[in-house]
Amino acid sequence: MDPLASRISESRLAPLAAWVAVAAVAVTLWVMVRHGLAIPASADDFCNRNNAFAGTALEATLASYEGWTGRLVTTFALYHALRLVDLPQLAVISSLLPLLLALGAWLLAGAFDARHAIDRLAIAAFLLVAAVLGLHHFTGQVVFWATGGIVYLLPLVLLAAWLATMARIADGKPARGGALGAFVLGVLAGNSIELAWSALAVVGLAVLVAVRGQPRQLRHAMAAVAGAIAGAAILAAAPGNYVRATATERSFGLDAPWLAGEYARMLGEVFAKAPGFLAGLAALVAVGLVVRTPNLATHWRQRALVAALLVVAALASLLPVLAVPPQFAPRNGFFLLVLLLAAVAAFAVPPILATRYGALLLAGAALAGSLLLPFRYAEDTQVAQLLRARWTERHHALRAAASAGRKDVVLARLPFYPRPTVHALELGDDPARWDNKCVARYYGLASVTVPAER
Repeated sequence: MDPLASRISESRLAPLAAWVAVAAVAVTLWVMVRHGLAIPASADDFCNRNNAFAGTALEATLASYEGWTGRLVTTFALYHALRLVDLPQLAVISSLLPLLLALGAWLLAGAFDARHAIDRLAIAAFLLVAAVLGLHHFTGQVVFWATGGIVYLLPLVLLAAWLATMARIADGKPARGGALGAFVLGVLAGNSIELAWSALAVVGLAVLVAVRGQPRQLRHAMAAVAGAIAGAAILAAAPGNYVRATATERSFGLDAPWLAGEYARMLGEVFAKAPGFLAGLAALVAVGLVVRTPNLATHWRQRALVAALLVVAALASLLPVLAVPPQFAPRNGFFLLVLLLAAVAAFAVPPILATRYGALLLAGAALAGSLLLPFRYAEDTQVAQLLRARWTERHHALRAAASAGRKDVVLARLPFYPRPTVHALELGDDPARWDNKCVARYYGLASVTVPAER
């Protein structure tokens, strides 16, 4: 993307813009960290904790590669986290995961190649608050849930770093770490999650075309793309992918009309959970069309091209899920929505930033949005705290039952008040159900059940 230089960066208001942006980030992280500290362990956390101790962390990761997923990067990180932090203290991980979201926003802001740190800080604050506010219904599963947060946010950080590297290369600068650094980053991003492949492919191809005829830039871009391909190939080749696919019917189907219908269904489910976010993106596009500046870096055709490429990448991010449509969950649309935010920002932010008070306007919008978060999270955090208290009581009861030599335990149902920022699944009345088995194994019991809801 084109270099940006807000005039405010050279004015007396520059420190104000910086402090406003810092305040927006601080308020946002305060609300999210506080909420994360109230999140109890749930569902897959028990299974993954058990799996994490199947040998060393490396051995457990390789076992997962053979039997569940080819995401070596995120699986290794997840297993390390679960080996370091036991489930009763897992809220510590949940409280730290919002920092990864903030880091992703900072790295993604680097794709704008802002010339001044104040400009980049304003962009990062705006992107962070927009994502937290707009994707409220997704945060329970992709931020605060320990397993989901690591699986989604670590790839987001790697993808954002890769995009910033490609923007740097397209701008005629060398990749940090040279060709080798670009290749390694590509491997990590490509292997982290299949939902990022579309962005790697679309942006990678665009940059390769843009830097043809520039030997050093072409070499670095080719290294970054080659790394992404290698990482994706390692993920795709995992035997575990095919083992996992057998859990549901109609996996790897080739019925084109049915797949088209499934794709439309997925899009519908994702968009249905983010109407306010989509409305905000439309409003931001309108602002980008209205604002006029003489700065050549804000030329609308180039901005529109970058935005269009990111929109294509966003819509294509769900294509890998078509290999196993029955396993789709709305959280799979997280990368789709983040890429749409990046696309709209690529179109609208440059002209805003190039105005006299552009950085201050972006930072001010971020601060205004962040001040809504304490009110939006108030009830959610109360629910999480209540659920955590009940979960802690259950934890002590199960530990006591195991110490007393009991083998089969029947538990009272937990009070559930569904909230979008709290991912919690209750156990079932079938001791053979996957999550019941994981919980029983964790506590050293033969079986754990919860009576069916009447």
